[in-house]
Amino acid sequence: MEFERLSIEEKILFGMAADVRLNAQAPYSHFFVGVAVMSESSKVYAGCNVERASWTQTTHAEQNAIDSMVSAEGPAKLWKLALIGGTENIRIGLPPKRTKHELTFDEVPVPCGHCLQCIWENCHGDGGVELFSLCNNGQIAKITIDNVFPLKFGPKDLGVNYGK
Repeated sequence: MEFERLSIEEKILFGMAADVRLNAQAPYSHFFVGVAVMSESSKVYAGCNVERASWTQTTHAEQNAIDSMVSAEGPAKLWKLALIGGTENIRIGLPPKRTKHELTFDEVPVPCGHCLQCIWENCHGDGGVELFSLCNNGQIAKITIDNVFPLKFGPKDLGVNYGK
């Protein structure tokens, strides 16, 4: 998908993700990630990865953004997510520059399994929540949580309903 074809809301998400990515604290991996999420109430929250020497205490960008949403709104429903990631030396401008490089399926940036679980927990059972990623060739990948995370375990399996 071309950046120009995104909605205004989606372009705002990518703008916030690009900005917050610059604040990443990644002295070990040198991989900077910025994420912006939009709640069902149309409020937007951003987060970056924050690495720590103990690794298990590292905060992933997706989790950071979602936790900010929950801190502000309570158990809010996630509506859309935009992700930008890459090594720290990569400067990402918007709109992104397109290259002729065709991507393989493995090159599409997606959240890790830990983050997919965090995302799913705030989808409130809606498998159609949209995830957008900026690919290294300048294209935008769009996928739903159902497509990227087909076999899910979540609040419903424990009898929990986050819905208000």
